Amino acid sequence: MQRPTLEPQTAERLLRAADEMLEQGFSFGVEIATYGAAVLTTNQAIYGGVNRFSPSHSLTLHAEQVALAHCFAHADPLILAMAITSVDQSAQPVPCGICRQLLFENARFSGYDIAVITKSQTYYLSELYPHPWPDRPPKRD
Repeated sequence: MQRPTLEPQTAERLLRAADEMLEQGFSFGVEIATYGAAVLTTNQAIYGGVNRFSPSHSLTLHAEQVALAHCFAHADPLILAMAITSVDQSAQPVPCGICRQLLFENARFSGYDIAVITKSQTYYLSELYPHPWPDRPPKRD
């Protein structure tokens, strides 16, 4: 997979978009960390998402999932980069295992080693998820 080239101002725009999503967080009164995410698609569009806590837990949506669904809803599904921010400054907001898998599935079709941008560091998906599943080429219709 090819690593995307991102200008510093593009990374900053993504981080600002992810920060703007933090204002949309809602947790049914439960005190949890709010996360914002913003993706940059191969068409250079930016789509944001925020986590949505559910009291049943199984219906909770992660900010990364919401941002990906947002770009899918606009028929612009392939991404180059994702920025993630959080109101919780005690830990760096990197994708959980489920979200890493979603990013990997996207990367298989885009051909890009997705850049994952936080306020302190930029990672590439291959660094965060070195042994993805399934480790075989995707079937294409």
